[in-house]
Amino acid sequence: MIEVKNLTKCFDKNKVLDDLNIHVRKASVYGLLGPNGAGKTTLIKHLTGLYRQDQGTVTIDHKPVYENPEVKAQMVYIPDDLYFFSQYSIDETAKFYAKIYPKWNWNRYEQLKQVFPIDSKKLKGYLRELENNQIQSDLTGSVSWSLGRKLVRSIFGFKLNGRLVPSEFILSDC
Repeated sequence: MIEVKNLTKCFDKNKVLDDLNIHVRKASVYGLLGPNGAGKTTLIKHLTGLYRQDQGTVTIDHKPVYENPEVKAQMVYIPDDLYFFSQYSIDETAKFYAKIYPKWNWNRYEQLKQVFPIDSKKLKGYLRELENNQIQSDLTGSVSWSLGRKLVRSIFGFKLNGRLVPSEFILSDC
């Protein structure tokens, strides 16, 4: 169960969330809809414990989320924005995350490397290209579609028909 009570968040003098209340029952699916600047991403970052609320509470299964590794270990957050170390190989990135996450599973990591045979050298080059295009991403709100399709085609070895749609997800066992 996700519960948000009287959540308020301000950035400087801009009140992004104002006394927000949400109750999501276990095994429910909800969508967040609204225009840019409505506070969707800010809410998601509170639900994942990335932001500390100015006022109010954010709990999952009656446990506070912010600075709570037990709750955070049960979820995955994939943001629109790119946060990565472009100089790292896939294995170096895995070693970094293994230090952060106590339940890191090396066997699962090796299995996924077989399912997704990513050429680490190609990935590093494309991550640098993405990093160089981050200014464009910050200005337009997304990485260019052509660059995204090129990245998927080159790394995963298949061509996308249609559009690559970046999105945000929370996956949880809750």
